[in-house]
Amino acid sequence: MHSRRFDTPLSPFSPDALQSELAVALTPEARIWLQVARDKILGTQSVEDAVSALLLTSAMARRKLGEQALPYQPEGTDWQVDQAGRLLLLLTLRTIVPAANWSDVLFSAYRQFDENEKIVVVRALDWLSSHHELNRIAHETARTNDVNLFAALALNNAYPVKYFNERAFHQLVLKALFLDLNIESVRGLPLRQSAELTQLCADLVQERLLAEREVPESVWLGMRFRYLSDSGKDTYMGFVFSESDAHQYYTLLALANNGAQDCPDPFWQRLSARHSSSLTSEVQQLIDHLLTSSRFGHSQSFSSLTGYFNHDIF
Repeated sequence: MHSRRFDTPLSPFSPDALQSELAVALTPEARIWLQVARDKILGTQSVEDAVSALLLTSAMARRKLGEQALPYQPEGTDWQVDQAGRLLLLLTLRTIVPAANWSDVLFSAYRQFDENEKIVVVRALDWLSSHHELNRIAHETARTNDVNLFAALALNNAYPVKYFNERAFHQLVLKALFLDLNIESVRGLPLRQSAELTQLCADLVQERLLAEREVPESVWLGMRFRYLSDSGKDTYMGFVFSESDAHQYYTLLALANNGAQDCPDPFWQRLSARHSSSLTSEVQQLIDHLLTSSRFGHSQSFSSLTGYFNHDIF
């Protein structure tokens, strides 16, 4: 179910708006506890005391609020009420911390949080920042060996595409692939495709093939066909017409999202003959879209039809 307030990026919403959403999901006792927890943070005499109050109340949030799914949130997300409660406490702290000190204060708190609390911070970086001031947290998270924490940054998170430089974003994508994460969920990936990222992903494919290891199914989403070498294009086409449903899907999706106009004529001839009952409906839809776009001489992004990289932050 879509939220009444959270069907757009979270950044414009206030702590009171988030508390209003939580009120729908919480018991009367939980609502009272959450308000008291906010009052403890707001009633402190110093930032240090406010952080101490945050650490104490955040540690209690799961037990006090529960782990049920938040009823009102954008489709496809999985925020729990305890996570949303922790986010509310963080936003409450932000209201009393001078803007110039916010990055240092949050970084200090982040270092003291457990994994579940860190995941909340990372998933909500776009809520908690207005520019790139939280890059320390984001870059430290990008180096973590904790797959769940890394995934909170890399997948369905707008912060990296907004504030990571090219090198850091490329490293994020490659690490996601090495960890067997599906980079279809990397926000804004088609906007960051470059010759360098294409080559890095192509090199990964070749390394896996030479080592006779499985090629990550979503790796093609990091490539732009026109930037591939001739041998890279041959490899790419081999996976387009492979027996793997997943590789067919992601190679075609990448073409649909970043333009297939550079594909050679034999590709279009073979694709036209590809209609088969053995194809999945998703692959057939992509083929139809590509052929239609080619026929009418335009390259409308398939993302406009699927919402592939235009997910809500929450």
